[in-house]
Amino acid sequence: MDAAVATRYETFLRPMDKQWDGWVTAQGEKIRRGLASLEHEHLAEIISGFDIAAIGVACALGYLDLRQPEFDWRGEYPGLAAWYAEVSQRASMLATAPAA
Repeated sequence: MDAAVATRYETFLRPMDKQWDGWVTAQGEKIRRGLASLEHEHLAEIISGFDIAAIGVACALGYLDLRQPEFDWRGEYPGLAAWYAEVSQRASMLATAPAA
């Protein structure tokens, strides 16, 4: 999540001529490593119930959709994608989804 927010700041707030492409790439790699860990090491725990950890993961994935729609996390992490497709339809998630 930190890397996603940092990337948003860099690419949205910083003037184009001041942006550091290598740093943005490194942040994307951090996001991918985090998602890979969730997909391959923690998915069973995440899907076992909708607790604070699962809510945090759902919010992070929703943030990627909102602020970095070009980041194709669903294509790379199908387990997370399937889980998120389901939980994002929960009443609590729909009621608290940010406006685009």
